[in-house]
Amino acid sequence: MPRTATSISRAWGTAASTTTFRSKLAASWIAKLLHRFKWIGYLGLAIVLYVAGHMVWEGARMVFIDLNRDDVSAVQGFADRKELYFPNAALRADLIVSLAKMKTHHWAGATLSMKNYFGLVPGSVYGWPKNELHYIGIPKAIVELSRVFHRSFAIVDGIIGMEGNGPIQGTPKPVGVMA
Repeated sequence: MPRTATSISRAWGTAASTTTFRSKLAASWIAKLLHRFKWIGYLGLAIVLYVAGHMVWEGARMVFIDLNRDDVSAVQGFADRKELYFPNAALRADLIVSLAKMKTHHWAGATLSMKNYFGLVPGSVYGWPKNELHYIGIPKAIVELSRVFHRSFAIVDGIIGMEGNGPIQGTPKPVGVMA
């Protein structure tokens, strides 16, 4: 029997120990809505594709920045650190859009949109795989990144998710959800 979006949400919600009851309830409710009204996910995807198409069309005037190599500025009081450096382009952004893949993670339980914020930490400063955040602790780092980059929007691609030994060696799992 295939797992529904609701059962996936419940299973991953219990795996992520930092998830509160309210966020589990909200995730379950959203998963039920998306399962019942698939057009909501497709509408979101259509909007993303329209914006992406517009960005490509207007691309001649756009500048793409490698956040790993951008100039950086310090953010004071990040977790238990005096400061942490972030790319200036990300700090100046009006909105951060996180396009995440739904998959399990051997340390975090699941990697969704907030775990995706690790990509905002410059590898040229902290190395790969962003070791400083692992030293802080993944749950604490995710909370702090969400605090610093609070103007954000997330899209999670769960059409084909991943289960098992993620985030790299898991097994593909058809879920059929775009949230």
